[in-house]
Amino acid sequence: MEKQLSKEELIDLVEKTAHEYEFNYRGCAQCTLKGIQDHLKVGDGGAFRSASAMSGGLGMMGDSCGALVGAIMALGLVFGRREDELDNFPALVKSFIPVRALYGRFTQEFGGPTCREVQMKNLGKSFDLMGEFAQFREAGGHEACANVVGKAARMAAEMIVDADQWHERSAMIVEKALGAQAPDLLQKKSGD
Repeated sequence: MEKQLSKEELIDLVEKTAHEYEFNYRGCAQCTLKGIQDHLKVGDGGAFRSASAMSGGLGMMGDSCGALVGAIMALGLVFGRREDELDNFPALVKSFIPVRALYGRFTQEFGGPTCREVQMKNLGKSFDLMGEFAQFREAGGHEACANVVGKAARMAAEMIVDADQWHERSAMIVEKALGAQAPDLLQKKSGD
C-alpha cells in the first residue's frame, strides 16, 4: 500500500513535476497545468491541450506568462463556474477570488504578469522568443522558466489542496461585494 502524502509533500511533488516537465519538454502553460493535473487530479486532456498556445507569453509573444496562465487554468478547473451555472453570476465572481490572490503572489515574486517582466526579473533582459530563442537559452532562460513553472504550480496547488477554505472565503467576499444584489443576480432574465 502506498504511503499517503501530507499536503506539503504533495505540493512539493507538484512543484518538482511541473519543473521537470518544463525543463524536459517545454511549454510553460502546459507544464504548469500538467504538474497540477498529475497529482491533484483536476481537468482532462482537453484542458491540457488548450494550454499549448499559451506558452511563451501567449504564442511566444512575451505577453501573459504561460506559467501564470497554466496555474490560473488549474484554479478555474477547481473554482470556476460550471456549465450548468451559466446563469449564476455570483458563481463566476467567486472564481475570481483565488485567481486574484494567485496573481498578487505571482506578480510580487516574479516582477509582473508578463513573460517579458518575468524574464527581466530573472535574466536582466527580455527576449523575443521567436527571434532570440538561442540567446534566451544561453542566458539561462530555460532553467529560469522551469523554476517559474514549478513555483507557479506550487502556488496554485497550495490553494487547490485548501479548496474548501477558498470556497468559503470566496463566498463571503462575493456576498459582501454584491450585497443585496446577489439574490437578484441569480434570477433569470425575463423571457428566459
